[in-house]
Amino acid sequence: MIPNVLASIVFFLYILSNKFYFLHNVLSKLNICKYLFYIFIIYILFKFQNYNLEDSPSYKFNKDLNNIIDYCQFCSHCDKETYFSYNYGLKVLCYMFANNLGKIYDDFDKNENLNEKRCNDLVYWWYNNLYYTYQKRCTTTNCSEIVKFKNVWEKIIASKKNYENRLCKNFLDDLSPFEKYEKSKEVSDYCANYEYIEKKLEEKSVYCSNYYHYLTRSKDLYKETVSNCHTDGRKYCLNFDKCHSYNPEKLLQHEKCKLIEQTENDRIELEQKEEYFIPCPLDHDCVPGYIAKMSITYSDYRFITLIVLSIWAIILSFFFLYKFTPFGSFLNNILRKKNIIRKDIREEEFHETLDSDIEDTSINFNHREYRITYNHD
Repeated sequence: MIPNVLASIVFFLYILSNKFYFLHNVLSKLNICKYLFYIFIIYILFKFQNYNLEDSPSYKFNKDLNNIIDYCQFCSHCDKETYFSYNYGLKVLCYMFANNLGKIYDDFDKNENLNEKRCNDLVYWWYNNLYYTYQKRCTTTNCSEIVKFKNVWEKIIASKKNYENRLCKNFLDDLSPFEKYEKSKEVSDYCANYEYIEKKLEEKSVYCSNYYHYLTRSKDLYKETVSNCHTDGRKYCLNFDKCHSYNPEKLLQHEKCKLIEQTENDRIELEQKEEYFIPCPLDHDCVPGYIAKMSITYSDYRFITLIVLSIWAIILSFFFLYKFTPFGSFLNNILRKKNIIRKDIREEEFHETLDSDIEDTSINFNHREYRITYNHD
């Protein structure tokens, strides 16, 4: 929300700087026009080069692999392996491996493609942590660390004899070097994401902007690897039998993606124009003469006319509100109440003054001295 507002402000200022001569002069002398345009271009780049695959099955499972351990039904098998008692770091990795194996067991999906991919992702995750986090790089699958993990894996499978497939037994039986799982991980991610994007584009409320750059950046991967993933005995696509036909160009031809392509072309054109922009020197006027004549300045009669018309419009607006809306009666009621209150106060003051004068008169009458003259006969 905030980046959108900032971008709107930047774009608005840039447009104003081209419309109003005095504002353009100020911004040009401070060399701000160029920077405003740069900020807007950077925002466009940031806005449209991101893609969102957070809801895809592959991304969700990758995130789940690194989640904290809540309940682990198979972690007790790690405690039974004495080798891990002296290697605490590997024991933690064993706990996480057993916990993730339990997630596959509990959430075993009817989609065979997704099940095999999850097993491959688990082995890749385990290898990757063993090699790069714990620095236990093994040249063969027979090194001591891998053997100990295989022992735990076998014990977990033995505890659930009737559900071997749900515990990735086929991967345990044919454990291969790390590089194979790494390549299968990359290719199967693309296969799963392609199917996910294809379904999402059919929804009315979904736009291609979330996936456009992912598809364009996957062209080389498809051309070099995915298109040949089932040839020469390679099985990088796992059970995604049709993945070799998942050409990203098919989705990019979707009408929603064509709109994003046009936006992208406009962005590239803006970048090319930006290369030819030259900062305005401080001792030069960057605005051409014909633009200056078209612009509005304080000394222009149009500016004064605009101010007068604006004031007149405000007066007419208030008059309209007073005459033809409830605002007028509301204002009259307030003024009437004030007049009544003011009148009542004056009457009270008058009566108080009158009462006071009457009291004073009676008091003065009682205490007044009278001179009485008598006539003597």
